[in-house]
Amino acid sequence: MMHSIDEDGIFLKVPPRWLSAMGDPADEVIGHQFTDFLTEECRIQALSDGLPLFWEAGRVHGSSYRLT
Repeated sequence: MMHSIDEDGIFLKVPPRWLSAMGDPADEVIGHQFTDFLTEECRIQALSDGLPLFWEAGRVHGSSYRLT
């Protein structure tokens, strides 16, 4: 599910489908840390691999993370 984060990993935009699938209201997602919604294993992966690649390349395609 697509989403937009800023340089600090804070959610800027989350489409309605994301919110519906996750069961979270927008005000509990927008402005909050992306990694807060990941499982512990995926949080470690995102911080060590995914997010550094994102900051270097400006985008990441095909990454899979499990959300809580």
